[in-house]
Amino acid sequence: MRSFLFLLAVGAVALLPACSNDKPAEKAGPASGAMSTAKSGAPAEFTSPAAYRRLRHRIDSLEAKVTEAIRSPQKAPDVRLTMYLIQAHQYFAHDFPKDSRAPESLDRAGQLYGGVLGDNERAVEYYEQAYRLYPQYKNRPQVLLQQGVAYEAMQDTAGASLAYRRLILTYPDNPLAEQAKGLLRLVRMSKAERDQFFGQRPAADAAARK
Repeated sequence: MRSFLFLLAVGAVALLPACSNDKPAEKAGPASGAMSTAKSGAPAEFTSPAAYRRLRHRIDSLEAKVTEAIRSPQKAPDVRLTMYLIQAHQYFAHDFPKDSRAPESLDRAGQLYGGVLGDNERAVEYYEQAYRLYPQYKNRPQVLLQQGVAYEAMQDTAGASLAYRRLILTYPDNPLAEQAKGLLRLVRMSKAERDQFFGQRPAADAAARK
């Protein structure tokens, strides 16, 4: 059930298979899990227009390999490539925090951590950064949904409930709010209640079709 909900929230990122190796990033970057800041603390050589173009090219290249890899779902995820892609997104959010794509990089890092590496604790951290540091980010409702599902994957029902309630209360008119309400009801159910709910659902559906 949790795996189904995770895929529902973050798409097919968990199905990434192996693909060709890529060279690691050459510069020192933010520590893994470090919070992004409103003003970049990176040296000037890492925040120049040329550095910006190089980093965007690296991200686009790695994302293209990831997209291509999805076409071969029978293979295992390439952890090394995934880490390089996460690292590139970390660098971008750290070095260019005011760029409109900075919150997307934080969001994407969270998706890769949770969906590919199974590190949901780290995923939650990056979702929180994207949500808290960028109030203008258009995908904030989706970030909260993803955060809730990541908490569920850690069996943290309190964290999941909080994330879903934040979504429902902050974005009541967003289509994802209804999905969050359903997930919140499931979180509050006991295992026996869940088993009963899903056990009776097919029979109810069959009756409705008659």
